[in-house]
Amino acid sequence: MKLYEIKKDLVEMLDLLTEVSDDELAKENCEEMLEFLKEELKSKSGSVLKYIRNLESEKEILREEIERLEKLKKQKKRN
Repeated sequence: MKLYEIKKDLVEMLDLLTEVSDDELAKENCEEMLEFLKEELKSKSGSVLKYIRNLESEKEILREEIERLEKLKKQKKRN
């Protein structure tokens, strides 16, 4: 399930929950689905955060490697 799908489903479940407030079984099912969707959202959000942090780490590593190679290039030009 993708993040935008989770958001859409959460909104639909919240709307449905307000409509079925008198039907206890339907209300319970909606609440269970909401709990499931909240957990899915937490999980996916955590994965996205890890992915972003990984990209930031790679960016820093590449920046450092570029600096190292530029220094090496300057040294080679001097010699």
